[in-house]
Amino acid sequence: MSKVTVHQAKTIKGSTNWNKVESLSDQEIKQATLTDIDAKPLSDHEIKAFRRFKSIRHKMGL
Repeated sequence: MSKVTVHQAKTIKGSTNWNKVESLSDQEIKQATLTDIDAKPLSDHEIKAFRRFKSIRHKMGL
């Protein structure tokens, strides 16, 4: 990880292959998340907590 200026951040081009990403089916995406330890699916409890947090932020105007 390294620090960059705002100008540098605006000029950095990512390396994501968006054509490949957009061509993936829902099943392929789900399979990829199940095999990636950093992308585990959220539990029902985690999803409900996220919705409450999002609602609170919205009500606060954030």
